Amino acid sequence: MGEPREHKAVFDLFLEACELERDKQAAFLDEACDSNQTLRDEVEALLSQARARSGGSGAPTAAQPSGGADETIEATGRPDGQRPNSRV
Repeated sequence: MGEPREHKAVFDLFLEACELERDKQAAFLDEACDSNQTLRDEVEALLSQARARSGGSGAPTAAQPSGGADETIEATGRPDGQRPNSRV
């Protein structure tokens, strides 16, 4: 996923999934991602990171303190944390 609109789609779905109970997230992603496995993988990776930061209990929250997804987006403009024009 390299395009800004693709990153926005990932982050938007992540935010929506965060509003759901963990046991409802898979069904939501089934419908929202349809057959786009790359999109689903990206969203699930963000959810997993958010759960790890929140101690793994329940659904992650979209506003994670101390380096959470919102701070990453705010600081870099991208859900993957990379700065534009950065080299990997």
